[in-house]
Amino acid sequence: MAVSRPTFAASPRLCSLRSSLHRRSGTSELLMNSREAFCFLKKKKNDAKILEEGPFHKVHKGIHQELPNSDPADPIFQKDYLEYGEILPFPESQSVEFKRFSTKHIQEYVKKIIPEYVPAFANTDGGYLFIGVDDKSKKVLGCAKKNVNPDSLRSEIVKTIHKLPCVHFCQAQGQITFTLKIVDVLAKGELYGYACMIRVEPFCCAVFSEAPNSWIVEDKYVCSLTTKKWVGMMTDTDPDLLQLSEDFECQLSLSSGPPLSRPVYSKKGLQHKKELQQLLFSVPPGHLRYTPESLWRDLTSEHEGLQELINKQMQPFSQGIVILSRSWAVDLNLQEKPGVICDALLIARNSTPILYTVLREQDAEGQDYCTRTAFTLKQNLVNVGGYTGKVCVRAKVLCLSPESSAEALEAAVSPMDYPASYRLGATWIAVASPFSQTSIQEKSSPE
Repeated sequence: MAVSRPTFAASPRLCSLRSSLHRRSGTSELLMNSREAFCFLKKKKNDAKILEEGPFHKVHKGIHQELPNSDPADPIFQKDYLEYGEILPFPESQSVEFKRFSTKHIQEYVKKIIPEYVPAFANTDGGYLFIGVDDKSKKVLGCAKKNVNPDSLRSEIVKTIHKLPCVHFCQAQGQITFTLKIVDVLAKGELYGYACMIRVEPFCCAVFSEAPNSWIVEDKYVCSLTTKKWVGMMTDTDPDLLQLSEDFECQLSLSSGPPLSRPVYSKKGLQHKKELQQLLFSVPPGHLRYTPESLWRDLTSEHEGLQELINKQMQPFSQGIVILSRSWAVDLNLQEKPGVICDALLIARNSTPILYTVLREQDAEGQDYCTRTAFTLKQNLVNVGGYTGKVCVRAKVLCLSPESSAEALEAAVSPMDYPASYRLGATWIAVASPFSQTSIQEKSSPE
C-alpha cells in the first residue's frame, strides 16, 4: 500500500505549558504558543518534503541558506573592533537585536539570552545579535575588560548554542550555523573592553531553547516529553486517504483525536463503526442488556447469588449495557488478581460508566485493583478508541461472600470523586468496544 504526502490535522494535538519555540516579529523575540508552534512545524515539515522530492540543487540550496551580505548590519559585523560610544548606522529590526551587558554575572546573563534570541533568528530568517550595544541610542558600550574574560565568554556562548535542541524533518541533520566574534571596544585608542557579535543563519527545520514543557501519562506515570517526541506527536498526521486507495475509507481520524490515538481505515463494504455499534451494543429502551450472554449464563450458574447481587446494583438504571469479563484487568494487559469472580462495566443512560469488581471474599486490595483497572480502561477509551470528550470510569467493589454484605462493602469504599464538569445531568451514550479502535459518543451537560 503506497502512502503519499501526508495531510495535517487542523489544530495541534497537544496542549503544552511552553513550546520553547521562539521566532522574530519586527524588533521583538516571541515565544510561540501551541497553535503557532503547530503551524510553524507543519510548514517546516511540508517544506522539507517538497525539497526532498525536488532536484538535488534545490535541496542543497534550501538546506544551506545564508544571510544576504546586503544586510546593513554586515559591514559592522565584519569589523575587528568598535569604538566606545560610536552610534551604529542601523536600528533594531527583524534581523538585528541589540543587548547591553548585564553589570553583574556576565556569563549567566549571556547564557540566559542566547537560548531565546539565537533560536528566534534561526527559526525566522536569520539575523545578528549584538551584545554590548544600547537598544535605544544604538551606542556601543561593550563590557569593561576588568569584568569579563573574552576566552571564557566565547567558550560559554559556543557551549550554550551547541546545547540548543534541534529537530529535523529534512535529511541534512545539521546543527545551527553561526559565526561568533568577540571584538575589542576601544576608547581613545586604548582597550576599554569587549563586545559580542553573533551572526545566526536561517535554520532548515526547528531550533528550541529547551525541551518543551509538555507532559503525558504513560502507564501510571506522568512523564515529560522529549523535544523529538513532542514534535512527532505535534505533527503526527493521517495518511492521505485519496492517495491510499479508493477502496478504503476513514473510520477514526487524527484530526480531532487525542495525542496517542491512531488513524483507522477500513475497506469499503465492510461493517463500519456505526453498524458495529448497533450490532454489538444495541439496547432497546427501558432495557438492560448483559453481554456476552454466554458468559453471563456461565457466571450465574457457577456462582450462587451473583445474579441477585448484580441485578440489585442495576436497579437505578433504566437503559444500558453491562459488558462482562472474568477479568477486565487481563483484557487490558494488567496483572490478574486472585479472588476476582468477574468484572462488569456498566454503560447506562444518565450515568457515567461504572466498573464493578465482584470478589469471592472481602479484600483490602480489591478497591485498588478495581480503581487501577478502571483508570486503564479510561486510557484505552481515549488513547485507542479516540474519544475526545470528558469521560470517567467509576470503580465499585462488590463481595459475594455470605459473611459480608455488598451494601456494607460499598459504604466502606466510595467511588473516587471527579470534577463537577464530569458529572452528567443528561447523557446519551452509544458505546463501542475499546479494543476495536472505535469510540464512545457522548452528549452531556454539566450539572
